[in-house]
Amino acid sequence: MEAMKKIFAFILFLSVIAGCKKKEVGSVPGNSPPEITSARIVPPAPVAGDEISVSYSTFDRDKDPVEVKIQWLLNGEPTDWTTERIKIPGLRKGTLLSCRLIPNDGKEDGKVYETEPVRIINSPPVIKDIGISPVNPGTKDDIKASAEVYDPDDDPVEVEYKWYINNKVVPDVKGDTLPSSYTKKGDIVVVSATPFDGEARGREYLSNPVVVQNSPPVITSNPPSTLEGGRFVYKVEATDPDGDKITFTLKEGPSGARITEDGLLVLENLPSGEIYIKIEVSDDSAATSYQEFRFSAGR
Repeated sequence: MEAMKKIFAFILFLSVIAGCKKKEVGSVPGNSPPEITSARIVPPAPVAGDEISVSYSTFDRDKDPVEVKIQWLLNGEPTDWTTERIKIPGLRKGTLLSCRLIPNDGKEDGKVYETEPVRIINSPPVIKDIGISPVNPGTKDDIKASAEVYDPDDDPVEVEYKWYINNKVVPDVKGDTLPSSYTKKGDIVVVSATPFDGEARGREYLSNPVVVQNSPPVITSNPPSTLEGGRFVYKVEATDPDGDKITFTLKEGPSGARITEDGLLVLENLPSGEIYIKIEVSDDSAATSYQEFRFSAGR
């Protein structure tokens, strides 16, 4: 029995000695230095402009409070960034970002812990604004889109356009211009723009709608240079881009002058001297165009 007691006492002594030795691994006698048990960077796949943070866990065998010194590394090189959260403008895609952590329990530093690096990934481009011109297009106007783009990585950006007329996609127009042959009076036109930087597409951006306006009729003929049997006869020709009915009106002319519904102007019993003529053509929406000219009855 006495032998058993001695063996037990010896084992207990060895345990105490081992415990003391384990505790005194640091530079401060009797203190166990703190440890970083785990750490990671969040988010794991950041893009330029993201807020980036380091998350970590500590352990101190003596239950001392632990503070952590932080140093961020850029492509393996130390930086001046020493906070848990950083938001650094201008980080380029492909940059490697890691974090070096040193725990301290108020008595001494623990071992340095370095996180696995994360790589700054490509940021998709952005459409900042899109405009349509002209803002009040007529049926004879080509409609053009212009997009303002931004890419955080300064990549070259292509813009993909999609045109809509009355909420329906125009499938065979892909560029920044919608030809006038596709529109008519009253159509509502919208264009969308999607940016592409060669790696990723950004979000589709829609323009404000524009409404295709009524276009006035156009006089396509010119007055004659000679008289016919002492009379001035002029068949006025006009077209309307919207296909509206055209009305001809003689606004200025000598007494007795007249113009028919189909645009035939006849002047008889012409006075001597210079004669001034003003012809108006109008459509169903009261849009008008004019033709003015002068001639001498003696020519």
